[in-house]
Amino acid sequence: SWHTAVPKLSMEIEGIEFALGGGVAPSNGPIAALLHALATSFLSRLASIPPRELNHSGIITGFAFMMVFSALVTGSTAVAVAQRVQENQLISTAYQRGALSENGMDVSLWPSSPSVQPDEHAMDRVLKANKSQLVVFPTYIGAIIPGQRLDFKGDCFANSTAYVSYFSNTGATVTFELGGARSLTCTEQVLFSTNQGFYVHMFVLHGKHQVNVKAWRNEEEYIDVQKNGFRSFLFDASMASLVVDVIELAGMFTGPWTTKDSRSFFDKYMGLTMPKRSDPSMFILPESEIHSGDLFMTLEYTGLHFFICFGTGGHSGHATMALWMDGQLYVVEITMGSTPATNGVIRTPYRQWLAQKQKDGSMAMYIPLSPENRARFNESAAVEFFKKTQGWPYGLHNFIFGWIDTEDASLPPPLTWDNLAFFLVLGDSYSPQVFSAVGEAMVHRLRHYYGITANTKSIRDVLGIMDKYNITLSKLLTLPEIDTWIYSDGHPSMVCSVYVLNLWREAGLFGTGRDLLPFSTTELSPRDLYSLRMFDTEWPNQPAACRRDGQAKVPMCQLTGGYVANLPGLNE
Repeated sequence: SWHTAVPKLSMEIEGIEFALGGGVAPSNGPIAALLHALATSFLSRLASIPPRELNHSGIITGFAFMMVFSALVTGSTAVAVAQRVQENQLISTAYQRGALSENGMDVSLWPSSPSVQPDEHAMDRVLKANKSQLVVFPTYIGAIIPGQRLDFKGDCFANSTAYVSYFSNTGATVTFELGGARSLTCTEQVLFSTNQGFYVHMFVLHGKHQVNVKAWRNEEEYIDVQKNGFRSFLFDASMASLVVDVIELAGMFTGPWTTKDSRSFFDKYMGLTMPKRSDPSMFILPESEIHSGDLFMTLEYTGLHFFICFGTGGHSGHATMALWMDGQLYVVEITMGSTPATNGVIRTPYRQWLAQKQKDGSMAMYIPLSPENRARFNESAAVEFFKKTQGWPYGLHNFIFGWIDTEDASLPPPLTWDNLAFFLVLGDSYSPQVFSAVGEAMVHRLRHYYGITANTKSIRDVLGIMDKYNITLSKLLTLPEIDTWIYSDGHPSMVCSVYVLNLWREAGLFGTGRDLLPFSTTELSPRDLYSLRMFDTEWPNQPAACRRDGQAKVPMCQLTGGYVANLPGLNE
């Protein structure tokens, strides 16, 4: 239990077990027993170490050690790992770079949804029909509610049932009856959770297994399980595949991650394939061709940009704008950098910004406004707004809220509301200072739309309040942000696309006075931004260098990057 070792982190990994009892033992039982003892020892020792003191390479070495021993019990795990490593070449690079990070896991309030079998929605969990599934997303199979039985089909055990065999205000017991094993060597990874914590179990053998909740974490958890049950998930892959996918995903964020690695990730999980440019040199569009208000979009092969593209369905992860000030052309933006010079609302001379993008390997795309919008653009008003907001912080509060517009059509597969709730509270446990910003945005919605005052920023506290008032997560997150909301940093919350939209609004592109178009800029993502029909469809003097790789004539010119960029839906 992380919670026992480091109470203030509130990270709990409880009940991790290898369920080797209650069925037919493997033929080589002594070796299996040895493996079980080694695995139990390894996990118990791991659980006793504070997360910040863990040696990443040591963890991976431990996993590798366990996998070697598992090969003595069954060759399938070793073969699976070997195939995955040959396919992705990720284990060794993760070992060298320390890409596997420690995680505390937790879950939240889950919107009510029917029990579904994994095989019924297999395609919903695949980003592209011909692409690989990101197996770190567990599949929701239903709630184990006191007094009811949950029947499910697992990847390993085809005929399975779970039910609460004991329940009181002091604890509970969940019984699993597993049958119909699909092979002699398969395993079932089951995660079941409450709005205060989670439990994860690996089942190896068929038969009856009991999982004991010795004590509730608090009264909220007891009430939650009594009302909503234990929300249950399956990991749709072997543990070997799951570990490799976690390492692969972590590498996108922890770096250093090569362009080849990142391109493979975009292609594998988004179907976003970009060929190499015939001439990857930087093209400097003359300043005389660029007007205030024109748009720059960028795409980087990084975890953050993948996350944004995955969440929005777009092909760009960042938006900036051209603005002439004091006789010089600048690129103005709001960024999430690590230094004061690169964080918040900043301006960078055009050529310096372009050189930075080329050095970083970013694909920078220039998109000119239409002649009508250029004529309407009030440059002095935009400059005034920039100087007023210069230095304002990046708006983490509503980072994901602008991506979500509907309850049934906004989440990219395989992500579901159940998964999203899980990851939100996982973040609340692991990085409460960062995720408190999301909690604050949720509190704004409770106050504005429901008249509920909540003096907290904790996502789990907010979810407890939502549970009390029967407000689902899907409903709350689809409620529109109000641009005038002020957050604890003293400012409205803006991300990159929102800042560009506010500059455009101040410059009069959406009307003025009574004719001002009423909409929330915070509801538009980078993809929404470049999809607006506001750009020059003709561009009669477009330089030939903008189409050096045979692209169709579109209102876009790629200036940097070694790969051919494209923006489906541009200006549509």
